[in-house]
Amino acid sequence: LYYDHYFTFLAWRAFGEDEHGRLRIPPLLDRRLQSWERLAEISADRGGFLAVEGRLEPIISAFFKMQSGLGPEHLNVDIKAFLEQLADLQKLERRELLSRYSHPVTPIRTRALQLLQQAGGTAASDDARAKVDGEIAELTKLMEFEVTHPLDVHARDFILAAGMLAAAADGEFSNEEREMLVNILLPISADPEAAMAAIDSPERARSIMAENAQWLRDNAGQERYTIYRQLVHVVAVDGRIDPSEHKFMLEVANLLEIPEKAATETIFDVLAGYLQTQAVRSSTMAAAQAFGMQQ
Repeated sequence: LYYDHYFTFLAWRAFGEDEHGRLRIPPLLDRRLQSWERLAEISADRGGFLAVEGRLEPIISAFFKMQSGLGPEHLNVDIKAFLEQLADLQKLERRELLSRYSHPVTPIRTRALQLLQQAGGTAASDDARAKVDGEIAELTKLMEFEVTHPLDVHARDFILAAGMLAAAADGEFSNEEREMLVNILLPISADPEAAMAAIDSPERARSIMAENAQWLRDNAGQERYTIYRQLVHVVAVDGRIDPSEHKFMLEVANLLEIPEKAATETIFDVLAGYLQTQAVRSSTMAAAQAFGMQQ
């Protein structure tokens, strides 16, 4: 309670639930709160570390008991062997699977406490604690969502760079376009907003786009068309496509070796969907206003 870790739960509940009982919290905020909760557990572990006067054995034993439900007579705590599992986690090819755990995996929690112990525990200097916190932050990144399959990685980076350039092609990167790009990236990016902020210039974006387009041309098939369609949603979400946006999207199609005819058909198909939605909304609002006037 002292560190207000319970605020994450309150944040989730504050958004309420939909008709199916699912929380309405925005997906990106949900992911960030999950990361916060895992860090909060590591923070809470330090309280236990203080309670047992900096001894790791009883803490690791408690971790095992919670995981297995076994009593102490069945446990043989070998911290060295346990920490070797951490190296195995770092070698995982599909590391994004770790992000599905709601709690930090035990080898990470153990290593975090070991680092604190080696730094001197409560007697550690400010510099030593800062160094430990930095190392722990790197450890916890093992549990952040991160795609590792080559196709996912190159698709993510291409969509990120091309999406930013597409959204800004008409001179205005609108909130609608930004939100659409974030939602497209969320299934393949740990934090789309942070990734977007890391691209500091159009030149950098073009470099990333070209580099990943080359890989996609050489290794991706139908996926190139799926990626292209997703990018069209970024420029079409506001119900119009500016000539400069259209020109840029044809450039993207060329980079992905998508025929111009297929690219144009995709652009008009996606745009038609948004125009239809806008028309339905307009007619609904007009009907509601007319009904109100009659009343």
